[in-house]
Amino acid sequence: MSEIVQEIIDTEIEGLTKVLSIDRAKEFYLDIGFQENPDYPRELILTKEAALAFLEDQLHRRGER
Repeated sequence: MSEIVQEIIDTEIEGLTKVLSIDRAKEFYLDIGFQENPDYPRELILTKEAALAFLEDQLHRRGER
């Protein structure tokens, strides 16, 4: 997942990243930093700030920071 998030940042896609999640995967995405969209229960949103925080956390866990 970190490679996908990094690719989104590297390609300078602006705005939000959205996924449509199945129920059993929802916690996984929420743990990364996605937020629920109150208008569409299955749609989860990742802001650029949350994406950067997720990548920083991954680097820290790997001992690269």
